[in-house]
Amino acid sequence: MYKILSITIPPPPPPSLPNARIIAPSPLLPPNASTTNASRLEKKFLVTAAKKSNGRTETSESAFSTCFFFFYGCLMDPDVLQTALGFPQAPVVCDCWVEGFSTKTWGMYPTLIPRSRGNIPGTT
Repeated sequence: MYKILSITIPPPPPPSLPNARIIAPSPLLPPNASTTNASRLEKKFLVTAAKKSNGRTETSESAFSTCFFFFYGCLMDPDVLQTALGFPQAPVVCDCWVEGFSTKTWGMYPTLIPRSRGNIPGTT
């Protein structure tokens, strides 16, 4: 009786892209943030933001301002939102709605569509 041995060797990594450029890390991003997979628009933003900062890194709380985000669909659940954002704790959310929209399913996700009437429930 013969035994067939199978050895699995991982394939070599793919060659790098010919025009791949790595942008210097922006002072606006954490040191471990990767910009190699950023879109052209993201890269342009990072370069512009780095030029505007002129090497200054603002670390005080005044560098940040409070803003609110609207979440609808499955992201209304604080536990789902915690997992999606990678937070250690579930965020505190408040019920809210936006006016002038309706939802339409796009693939498997609900999408907001501008309408003259309609309210979309969500959280902020």
